[in-house]
Amino acid sequence: MSVKTQRKTKIKPVYKIAAPKKARRSAPKPASRSNGKSALGAYEQLHVGIVEASPKGKYIDANQEFCRILGYSKKELLRLSVKDCTHADDFGLDMKLHDQLVRGEIPFYGLEKRYVRKDGGIIWVELTRSLVRDEEGKPLYTVAVVTDISGHKRVERVLRESVESLRFATEAARMFKWELDLQKQLYTFSDNFEQVIGFSSGLLPQTSVETVLSFSPPEDVRIISDSVAKAIENHSDLNSLQYRVIDPANGQTVWLEVNAKIVYDDQGNPQRMFGVAQNITEDKQREEKLRELNRQIKRQHDVFDTTLSNVRDTIYNFDPSGHILYANQTLLDIWGLKQEEAIGKTMADLNYPKEVEQRILEGIQQVLTTKQTVKNETFYTSPLGESAYYENILTPVFAEDGTVEFITGSSRDITARKRAEQVLTEYARQQAALYQLVDQLRHTNSLADVYNSALEAILSALQCDRASILLCDDTDVMRFVAWRGLSYGYRKATEGHSPWTSDEKNPYPVCVNDIRTASLSDSLKTTIQEEGIRALAFIPLVSNGRLIGKFMVYFNTPHECSDAEIELGLMIARQLAFGIDRIQAENALLASEAKLQAELADLKQLQITSSQLIREDNVNVLYEQIITAAIALMRSDMASLQVFHPEKNELQLLAWKGFHPQSAAFWEWVRVDSNSSCALAMNGGERVSVTDVETSDSLAGSE
Repeated sequence: MSVKTQRKTKIKPVYKIAAPKKARRSAPKPASRSNGKSALGAYEQLHVGIVEASPKGKYIDANQEFCRILGYSKKELLRLSVKDCTHADDFGLDMKLHDQLVRGEIPFYGLEKRYVRKDGGIIWVELTRSLVRDEEGKPLYTVAVVTDISGHKRVERVLRESVESLRFATEAARMFKWELDLQKQLYTFSDNFEQVIGFSSGLLPQTSVETVLSFSPPEDVRIISDSVAKAIENHSDLNSLQYRVIDPANGQTVWLEVNAKIVYDDQGNPQRMFGVAQNITEDKQREEKLRELNRQIKRQHDVFDTTLSNVRDTIYNFDPSGHILYANQTLLDIWGLKQEEAIGKTMADLNYPKEVEQRILEGIQQVLTTKQTVKNETFYTSPLGESAYYENILTPVFAEDGTVEFITGSSRDITARKRAEQVLTEYARQQAALYQLVDQLRHTNSLADVYNSALEAILSALQCDRASILLCDDTDVMRFVAWRGLSYGYRKATEGHSPWTSDEKNPYPVCVNDIRTASLSDSLKTTIQEEGIRALAFIPLVSNGRLIGKFMVYFNTPHECSDAEIELGLMIARQLAFGIDRIQAENALLASEAKLQAELADLKQLQITSSQLIREDNVNVLYEQIITAAIALMRSDMASLQVFHPEKNELQLLAWKGFHPQSAAFWEWVRVDSNSSCALAMNGGERVSVTDVETSDSLAGSE
């Protein structure tokens, strides 16, 4: 419960009463009462409750809206008092202010309080109460204007929960919010800033720019200043600015990534910046470890290459026609021959594969033509059944006349190097795909971008032919949200299939190495084979311990997923689930904020209108204000006001706005026993909405 002040805030309850001489707003004027009879009948059609009570708190009159708020009939209500209907926790303050009002210590008061309805439910209201005195100044009765704000209170609760969820999310992501007043050069940090950066060293939640920049190296300060200046010059946001802050206590470096928006005044001058800062020290450390790993791999590669250069190579000599002149022992051992058995033979005589023989002969011919050294590589299986990759080096040996007399060659077993290069290439490709995915997910602002980035990473890292992403809907059925290379018929036939239950804890990837031998239903197996898929894998998407979907990888040939591929798939799945969570949380927050702003605007308009209606004596102006307020609050193009005449059993059109005069004349009198929407609302006691005027039976006959 909070007491109204001149400038209302919803952040903290405030207890403040306006003094008679300093009051900036007038108390609500009660309806006039002559001969002790109430004039509340003039307010029966208002959407705010009005109630009169004796100086001791006994209800003596109330309009229909107040009765609706509390759920009593007027007859029942007038047997009760303020105490009977007020929540026990709020009654003390309400009566304290009520007594001060009766004693003349304050001219009026307002507060938010809780009523207990007839059905036992609790309802929040905003109440403003004033006092009516007789000609001698003695208190006659109080008049209160009551507005139902339960919906607003629910919005406040949702907003608090959203803010709390955002706080948890930012803390989990090691983020804190900040704001910079560019005029005062003053930073304001959220409460968790010390937790995020790991130290405070005198930094306060509000700190000057000079103090904040003193924690960064000069070169980083220049980067910050240049980036902010450029953003202001281009009237753009500040995106992914990375810089360091140093803990003066121990010299520890903390990396921050800042994203911010800049707010300008009407003249285009920058006024303030607000955004988030994320501790990316661990990311930087991982990047450095990755660079160090790459350096180590390169060093190992160099050592490996040097080692290969010093092992015994196969050495041989050819004449210009390709006959063996000499072979060293290493090569003779591979062939299983003696020197004399090898001399004079060709590659064909030694049963070399045709493609290897052709490769060597082409190299010999190239040496004879260019008189330069030639290198090539071949794959060879020896007569002993040993296969290997070889690097061949053919060098000319010249005669005295400058012609090529013979060719000396050496072949080195480079099988290990070839395989190492393949492993390194594969590892580098996977790491590049994963790093790119993490980087893209950090900067995406839509689910479509998240899906596209994830599919690119899946196809690149896992080298599959096709891929898809499915998410659980509200009924826990997995639906396709993004895919590559899948037909509509296949998606329709397989949508909803999952190897895990919706409540399964710690789901593990499921791999189908060959569809033909898989334990699947015949219909599902046929559908998959007709799509040209021969192997597939299910990778679960898990968020906060809950299964939210999966991504699928498909292969056109049988494929057995390795442990490394499964682990890589899980890493991609974790990043994808985090990206989806982040976008959904941001979207939910934006929707919540927009809804709150709209409801706050409506509430403000209602308060303004209520104040105007209470002060207005001219009934025609009163009708006009009600119509205008209804159009504003309902965001409609037109509105009308009707009053019920029980003696005629008809509704009379008192005022309207936006209708054609012919239409207004048509609806001037409406019978309550008709099928019109007005009659339906009157008889049912609740709102009736007509979504399509042309097809509505309740508007038949109208234009």
